[in-house]
Amino acid sequence: RLVLQPATNCVSEAVRDLCELLVVTRGFEPGIALSATDPSLRTGTHVLRSLLKLGHELVANAIKHSLEQATPVFVTLAPRGQSLEMVVRNRTSAPGLSSRPSGGLGLLIARRMAAVLGGRITVS
Repeated sequence: RLVLQPATNCVSEAVRDLCELLVVTRGFEPGIALSATDPSLRTGTHVLRSLLKLGHELVANAIKHSLEQATPVFVTLAPRGQSLEMVVRNRTSAPGLSSRPSGGLGLLIARRMAAVLGGRITVS
């Protein structure tokens, strides 16, 4: 419900709420470290909903594939001209490798959602 009906149009507040929700529902400690270079950045409801759907997929995957449950996931939000950059970082057992097997379509779907918004997702 939070993803579809954010309580604010402030990007950093909405993403913070999303991160807190993911921490509570997954019991992830110590949690997610969020930083925003422009904490007052606001956007329209449609863009914010899409951003939160993408953020949910990326942060949930970062949690799922972290090296250890005690390793924080870092989320950074920064305006880039007319665009917004969201960086989600975690530590895995080896660069480019997951600590757990995956067969989901989440990243593929997230890439397509980003493309619809004129964006892209890269993994490194």
